[in-house]
Amino acid sequence: MNREEKYILLLTQYGHKINVHCYLYARKDKVLAQDYVQDVLAVLWQELDKLHAEAGTIQSWVWVWLIMRRTLSRNRRDRRVKTVPLETPKEEPSVFFPHGEMDEQMLVSLLSEEEQTLWREIQKGYSVGEVAEMMNLSPHTVSQRLYRIKNKLRKEMQDR
Repeated sequence: MNREEKYILLLTQYGHKINVHCYLYARKDKVLAQDYVQDVLAVLWQELDKLHAEAGTIQSWVWVWLIMRRTLSRNRRDRRVKTVPLETPKEEPSVFFPHGEMDEQMLVSLLSEEEQTLWREIQKGYSVGEVAEMMNLSPHTVSQRLYRIKNKLRKEMQDR
């Protein structure tokens, strides 16, 4: 029996079971179930040479079932949808300086060199993680320092 005949025999014997399992695994979503069936059939075709039992035996059904379960679990894990909260938390208002030259003078007078560097990198658009990597600090440390810098600058702006 050649490869194609073996595959067709497996499908005629277990095709209905594969469809039912995929349908139930997809929680009765027909479109998703069809995707699952296609994925299972593709893996069965790829792994067909590893089946040494005769079609129609309990060993062949166990082999098909194991491949089906492994494929379905992998697919469910890969298809997980990342959720986004409905309301995004409001960010702290950024410190705004109307005059560019005044910015530099204020930064130099209020902040240490390291704080100035950190502030400038954040203003360039780098994330806290990226700045932490550049400055060889932990992201938590960068967040704390950034919070302190913002407070210093806010306080200075309020005093004006």
